[in-house]
Order: sequence, then structure tokens, then C-alpha cells
Amino acid sequence: MTAPKHTFTYTDDPHEYRIDGRKVPSVTEVVGDILPGYKADNWYLQVGSTVHACLAKVALGQPFDLDLSNQEPEDKTMIEGKIVAGRKFLDTCTGGLLHIEKHMWSVRNQSAGTCDLVMSPGLGEKPYLVDYKGTLTKAIPYQLGGYSQLLLEQGENVRYGIGVELRGDGTYKTSEVYDLLRRRADFLVLLRAFNIRREVGVTE
Repeated sequence: MTAPKHTFTYTDDPHEYRIDGRKVPSVTEVVGDILPGYKADNWYLQVGSTVHACLAKVALGQPFDLDLSNQEPEDKTMIEGKIVAGRKFLDTCTGGLLHIEKHMWSVRNQSAGTCDLVMSPGLGEKPYLVDYKGTLTKAIPYQLGGYSQLLLEQGENVRYGIGVELRGDGTYKTSEVYDLLRRRADFLVLLRAFNIRREVGVTE
């Protein structure tokens, strides 16, 4: 019997993932909903989106135009500094970049997400998931675990991950290297809790 084919779509505005036309939660949405204090406000989300988009272009070796004319001078300096920090981190990825802003989805678990990077820190070394952050938090391994689970369901076993804090002064800080084997299961627990909250009508 031929396995049924499924469709996946992603849109930036509104920020949505759909499987077979049905909207599904993202890894970031699940973690932000269940773990208190994880959500960023809209301004920081917009800054993060700008920085992520620019660094994806940098990783791909593509030029980009960055219009910050509507930003306050101190905010403009901070955003530019974060991009400089990201460039410095990317320069350390000597083993190569395997995925850049990769969209992933799970039919079985009805969830999706986009990882920033999958990279090899050195030739012959095991690949890492990378997630850019404004601040390193204890929630990062759960988010990375969600991405690792999605990759696994698409045939890639990426077991390790790190968070990279991009700072406005042009420096960066990496987290410890997380073993995501257990964090995959932890994310699925968060996803189940998220779905239960939606089933009973809890959205706050």
C-alpha cells in the first residue's frame, strides 16, 4: 500500500505552519506557552527576526540590505552589533553548515519549526543544532530538543545542540553542549501539555 502524501506550508505573515491545511503549533510556540518567562515581547521578536534573516544571508554568502532608518540610534547600534556577533560565530563553523533556516514538520506529532542552523564544529565532528538567542535561558535545551525530534522524524539524527547568545556589543556567548536525546522526549511532554491546554480552552 502506498503511504499517503502530506502537504506542508509555511508563511511569514502570519507566522504559521500548516500540515494538510491544518494549522499546527511551532516548537517556539509550545515552549513559550508552557515554560513561564520564556516569551519575548513583540519588539524583541521583531529584532530577533531581523537578526536571524540577516545571518541566514551571511551563512548563505548572499548580500543583504539592512534598513534601520526607523530605529533609535542606540537600537540601531545594538542590532548591528548582534549581526557582527553572529558573523563571528559563523566564522568558527569550520566543519561546514548542513542546514540554514530549515523548516521541519511532523505528521505524527502535528508540530513544526524552523531551526537556525545545523553545523559541524569541525571536519569529521558530529553535527550540532544551533539556536541564536538574545539571552541564554534554561529553556533552550527543550527548544533544541523539539528541533532534534523534528529532524529525527525526517531521517536526520542530530543529537547535540547549543544556544548562541548574540550581544549588541558585537560579542557572543555559547551555552554548554546539550545532549538532546532526553530533551526530545521532554519536548513531546511539553507538546502534549500544550495540546491539552488548547483542548480545554486555556490560551493564557
